[in-house]
Amino acid sequence: MRLRGDACSLTAAFLAIAVVSIATLDCRADELSSLMHEAPARSSERSSERDKNAGNAVLRLQRQIESGNAKLASAGPTGYLADLLAKLQVPTSSQNLVFSKTSLQQIYIGPTQPRAIYFNDDVYVAYVVDGRLIEIAVADPVDGTQFYMMPQSGENAGRLLQQDDNCLRCHHGGRTEGVAGHIAQSVIVGKAGEPRGIATNNVVDHTTPLADRWGGWYVTGTHRPAVHLGNYLSTELLPKKPTQPHEGVNLTDVSDRFDGSLYLSAESDIVAMLIREHQTRGHNLLSKVVDASFASDEELDEAIDAFVKYVLFIDEAKLPGPIKGTTTYADQFQRTGPRDSQGRSLRQFDLESRLLRYRCSYLIYSETFKRLPEPASQKFWKRFIETLGNRHWIKQDEALAIEQIIRETVPDIAEQWP
Repeated sequence: MRLRGDACSLTAAFLAIAVVSIATLDCRADELSSLMHEAPARSSERSSERDKNAGNAVLRLQRQIESGNAKLASAGPTGYLADLLAKLQVPTSSQNLVFSKTSLQQIYIGPTQPRAIYFNDDVYVAYVVDGRLIEIAVADPVDGTQFYMMPQSGENAGRLLQQDDNCLRCHHGGRTEGVAGHIAQSVIVGKAGEPRGIATNNVVDHTTPLADRWGGWYVTGTHRPAVHLGNYLSTELLPKKPTQPHEGVNLTDVSDRFDGSLYLSAESDIVAMLIREHQTRGHNLLSKVVDASFASDEELDEAIDAFVKYVLFIDEAKLPGPIKGTTTYADQFQRTGPRDSQGRSLRQFDLESRLLRYRCSYLIYSETFKRLPEPASQKFWKRFIETLGNRHWIKQDEALAIEQIIRETVPDIAEQWP
């Protein structure tokens, strides 16, 4: 079922993760118009690909619910949240808590009542205490990021409702790589959670220095002494970024700041924060590859070059490790995904000076990546192999380990290697 009108705007707000205000979003009418009026040839190609695919994880669950083959259970103060996460295979340990008033449900959000975000490799789910909706976004193999909502009460309670194109007014622009996607930012906030300044004018991802991350977010975990903006509230009208570690750094417990019984946990794991920030922009770049697959060769080459560079963590910001979270998230994350004959995996953490032990993103195992149109997939692997072979940015033993892992865990890729 597709939802239209003002209610849809609530879902559109979800992926403006810690954005300063609607005015700061890159909402460009010309870009939206070009998306909604796709050229006939490209539209036909996309429709053909869509017919070959089985949709995305949320769409498949929606079809099960509508056909009566699945039903969600509501329980406790979080309503349908726990059962929805279970059916979408999203771990509760991935919970990140944002308290900045940067969502269209901002009247319900603040330091004493943060918004909770959960995610896996393809799906993001947001829950707000007292909010009317659970908000969902998913990476679609053909159509890029898709938005859904689930009402917590009323006649549509427990149903997944797909968003209207109106949501793309803010979630399609320069900050999302020119495609429907995610906006991850960090913003200094006041005592009530109101934005008081942009910590960084760029999207937050694995290239962002730690000192510019997590403004407006709770963060639980430990690391070597360093500055970040997590757990930080400013009393200044025009605040400056802290230059020295503050009382919000290296916290392992923030349960005294809000009522944890209204959530699935009182944690906002630092390792989950790092992974979410890596993959939100990764999904945007991957969606751009998908979109460019139905465009010109030049557009596709440009999109693939950017995605390859990102997947290989070129320009990754150094981390102040050792970094340790407060939940089972890191262990759960590392247990999933394929391993080679030596037990190595692209999901193994480093968490000393960088995020992953082997600097190649696990997003190459994602549903969207695996369903890339054949021409795009071939071009990606050709460029990936060339870039990995140009080892000026990586030690030879690590590059060789990445090659060996991929050869054994990605079907049919070995024959493409020289």
